Amino acid sequence: MDSEIRTAESAALKLFVIPSQQEVDKISGKPGDMIVSIRSDAAYERAGQALVTLRSKRKEMAAYFKEAAPETGAGPGQGLCYHARKAWDAANSLFNHFDGKVKELNDSVDFEMKRYRAEIARKAQEEAEEKAALERKRLEAEAAERRRVAEEERKRQEAELAEQRRKSKEERQARLKAESEAAQSKKALAEVQRRADEERRLAELVEEEERQRIERESAAAEMEAQRVAEEANAVVAISMREAPKTEGVSTRKSYKAKVINLEMLVKAVASGRAPLACLEWNESGCNKLAQAFGGLNPPPGLSFYAVETTVTRKKKS
Repeated sequence: MDSEIRTAESAALKLFVIPSQQEVDKISGKPGDMIVSIRSDAAYERAGQALVTLRSKRKEMAAYFKEAAPETGAGPGQGLCYHARKAWDAANSLFNHFDGKVKELNDSVDFEMKRYRAEIARKAQEEAEEKAALERKRLEAEAAERRRVAEEERKRQEAELAEQRRKSKEERQARLKAESEAAQSKKALAEVQRRADEERRLAELVEEEERQRIERESAAAEMEAQRVAEEANAVVAISMREAPKTEGVSTRKSYKAKVINLEMLVKAVASGRAPLACLEWNESGCNKLAQAFGGLNPPPGLSFYAVETTVTRKKKS
C-alpha cells in the first residue's frame, strides 16, 4: 500500500509547484491604505474605482491558481489547484479502495458477532421461559392442592359440626322428654321448657361460632391458595446468559429518530409536545420564499429584509 501511495503522490505532485511570495505579491499587489469611511461624492467615486481594481486583481489571482500558465502547455483549468486536487483525488482514491475492503471485512465480522449475540440471547430467553413456565406450573399445582385440602377440611369440619348438632339435639330432646314426664305441675313443666329453650339457644350460639371459625379458616386457606396462584402469575423469565466478553470490544445501545409524518410533527411542536429543535431551519428555502414574495408579506415567524450587492463591470476601452 505504501508504494502505491508514493507512486500516486509523485505522479500527482510533479506538476504541483508552490508559488513564491514574490509571485503572489506581483499578482495581488502590496497592501495600500485602507478606505475607512466615505464622506464625499469624490471619495465614493474613488472607492468604486478601487472596487473595480480589487475585483480585477482577484480575477488575476483566480486565473493564476485555477488556470495553468500558457508556457506549460496544459489545458484550461489546470492550474495549481488542479494539480493539488489531482493529488488529493489520487490519495483519496487509494484510501477509499483499501478502506472499502477493510470496511467490508469489518461489517462482515460485526454482523456475525451481532448474529451470535442475538442467537445467544434467543436461546437464553427460551431457557428462561421454560424455567419460568415450570415454576408457574409448580406454583399453580401447589395452589390447587391447597384449595383441595382446604375444601376437604371444610367439608370434614362441617360434617363433624352437623353430627354434633344432631347428637346435641337428640340429647336435649331426650332430656326434655324425661324432665317433662317427671314434672308434677304446669309450673315445673314450664321451667323445664324454659331451660330446654335456653340450652337450645346456647347450642345454636356455639354452633354459629364454630361455623364462623370454619368459614374463617376456609377463607384463610383460600387467600393463601390465591397468593400462591398470584405468585405463579408473577413469575417472569429472567435470562442471565450473555455472549462472552472480549477485551477491547463492548456493545452499547443508541437511539435515533426519523420523520414519518412531517405535518403531525409540526403540530406536536406547535402544541408543545415536542421541542422546537425537532424542526430544522432551512435558510435556503426561506430565502427563496423571500425572493418569490419580493420581500413583502412574510408568513408568521419570518422576517424579510433586503441585501444590497455592489456589481462592477469592466470599463469599455
